[in-house]
Amino acid sequence: MLELSFLESLVVAIDGGLLVLSLLVQMIIYPAFRYIEKDQFTTYHLGYTKKITRAVAPLMIMQLLLHGFFLVQSPGPIAYLDASFVLMCWGVTGVWAVPAHAKLGWDGISESLISRILSANLIRTILWAAVLLLTLIRF
Repeated sequence: MLELSFLESLVVAIDGGLLVLSLLVQMIIYPAFRYIEKDQFTTYHLGYTKKITRAVAPLMIMQLLLHGFFLVQSPGPIAYLDASFVLMCWGVTGVWAVPAHAKLGWDGISESLISRILSANLIRTILWAAVLLLTLIRF
């Protein structure tokens, strides 16, 4: 039977949690933005971004630290690829998703911005799925 250390179990749980969260955002949360009244959207979006950041930021930070730790502890092709995908998630978030959310906050809702955040999140969802798969292969 496979026995995982505490840190190995933690990184599997975080990777899985980020994937599930990303799937929920992709399939339910972002598409639901279309049904929020335009005059209420800015207030709703401000509250949403504050709350989701409190949930996602600690997970992303822990994921980054844990994958960095495992990369240093046991480097190899899978560890490098895994860490690269985690960094790509940070890049997509910082370069694409955060600016799109800022624009939603300033300009209000538009179909083009919803498409933009859905595209950014789809990339993160694929990357987080790959991260979880590679983590499971490695352990």
